[in-house]
Amino acid sequence: MRMNDFEYRLIPGGAEITGYYGSAGQVVFPDEIDGQPLIALGRCAFVTNMVMEEIVIPDSVTLIGFGAFEGCLRLRSVRFPARLEKIGFRAFARCESLTEAILPDDLTILEEGVFNGCASLSALRLPAGVKVISRNAFLGCNGLKEIAVPEGVERIEAQAFSGCGGALSLTLPSTVREIGSDAFQGCGRLESFHVPQAFQPFLRDLRVGYGLMLQDSQVVVGSFTYMLLRGQAILEDYEGPGTELTIPAFIEGHPVGGVNHTLFLNLSGLEKISLPRSLAGAADSIPAGVEILWRD
Repeated sequence: MRMNDFEYRLIPGGAEITGYYGSAGQVVFPDEIDGQPLIALGRCAFVTNMVMEEIVIPDSVTLIGFGAFEGCLRLRSVRFPARLEKIGFRAFARCESLTEAILPDDLTILEEGVFNGCASLSALRLPAGVKVISRNAFLGCNGLKEIAVPEGVERIEAQAFSGCGGALSLTLPSTVREIGSDAFQGCGRLESFHVPQAFQPFLRDLRVGYGLMLQDSQVVVGSFTYMLLRGQAILEDYEGPGTELTIPAFIEGHPVGGVNHTLFLNLSGLEKISLPRSLAGAADSIPAGVEILWRD
């Protein structure tokens, strides 16, 4: 059946949109179709739409289905409905222009790969009702600067945030009980990291950048090994390639109070280093010719 630019069908409890034939850049979905409340956006209903830029979804919608908006390369703004309960498999995957996902409190299910490849995604709000961050959910979301997993999340599946190379901070909740392989692999720019005390015995299962694990009572965070001295972290080693290096001001809530002078010895390709002014003394250990960028 069809109403204006929308193809739909009636399902128990209301109507589901199954296709779209319009050419508008901004699409406001109707609250009702054929006298029934719109409750679902169906499987692949708008897949690879190359016109849509902004969408407004009414609060009556509780389900966004499998691949509903996958590959909508120009889609940059989505107003998510307040009553939304589930976003299906790869529903917004490869929406390369999407800049934010402010997800509503009623949401409880994020299926696999929902925002996979959304490289421009820079603002993310996850609701407390989500218990599982599914596999590949935010894989390759390079625009994210902050990854804040809310209290209530119990499982973060494999590669959930893998390849989020722009992330500078990561916060995990006290409720997390399981983290899948490579869940944060490739997040090598982290300057701030908080992991619950109760989860620390399991750190060897969590990979961030080139590792986050326990090694002989030391913790490898991102690409750094450090030791604690009077409440401050002293950076001892760096693992990983790269011509640019950022020295963090904090690691796992501990202020970085110093850098071992041997840290830079094996970094022959280093060209540029970002250093907080609080670590001015570390500049003496940096090889000649390396550009220093100071941060307040």
